[in-house]
Amino acid sequence: MNTILKLHHLRITQGKREVLCVPQLHIAQGQLTAIIGPNGAGKSTLLNALSGNHSHSAAQIFHQEHSLAQFGGLALAQKRAMLSQHSSIAFPLSVAELVRLGREPYRTQAAQQQDQAVCDWAMNAMSLNTLRERSSAELSGGEQHRAHIARVLAQLLPVLDADLSDKWLLLDEPTNHLDIHHQYQFFALLQQLKMRGLSIIAILHDPALAINQADRIVMLKEGQVFGECPAAELARSQALDALYGMQMRCRYCDSTQQYYLAPQLSA
Repeated sequence: MNTILKLHHLRITQGKREVLCVPQLHIAQGQLTAIIGPNGAGKSTLLNALSGNHSHSAAQIFHQEHSLAQFGGLALAQKRAMLSQHSSIAFPLSVAELVRLGREPYRTQAAQQQDQAVCDWAMNAMSLNTLRERSSAELSGGEQHRAHIARVLAQLLPVLDADLSDKWLLLDEPTNHLDIHHQYQFFALLQQLKMRGLSIIAILHDPALAINQADRIVMLKEGQVFGECPAAELARSQALDALYGMQMRCRYCDSTQQYYLAPQLSA
């Protein structure tokens, strides 16, 4: 398995409390890796560490044999993009202006000439063409979320036809606020980006969605890696029962080619 990121001896504390301890973890290149687990398991903490934004953990995370601590801020911004769980802006911008913020890492490069083309692609990908001049303050929660996704997508591509094999996309609960149509539209887009080499790491709260959409799954519990495996393998195991502390039945439907989970609630 080719890897985009390698973690070695990652330990993160808050005060005297250890919130994450990962002795070793490899993130597959060109695949969608889902991070799942109960509330408070350390999922967002791990995702933030993979962004390289935190100096205390960046030295333990490696991309192409270089620790993330060795990358400057601009170089890192050109390597990866992150959608946070809660994205906000301090003042209202139009949707087009908000998406263009994703182009900041390329201000000094020839890629700046493609700013409009990349932004147009990102807005079209998130069905925002009719909203491009609308103030972000006037958008619904779902529309705002789609605008922030488009901003993150605009950051990923230096030019429209760029090779994405050395880039990674970090998504913290990307389906929040999205209706079912836009959820599946978004995952179809991620599949297209994977075909261009992009590595994707996403926190997903719905284990069925993770099994159906991801290539690999990392399970976290109480700040530690509870297990990792191919998504289809998880569907055939009992690991979800132990992870969430409840029995779950997983069935595959031939007609839809999807896995379905049915939690078994105790009386």
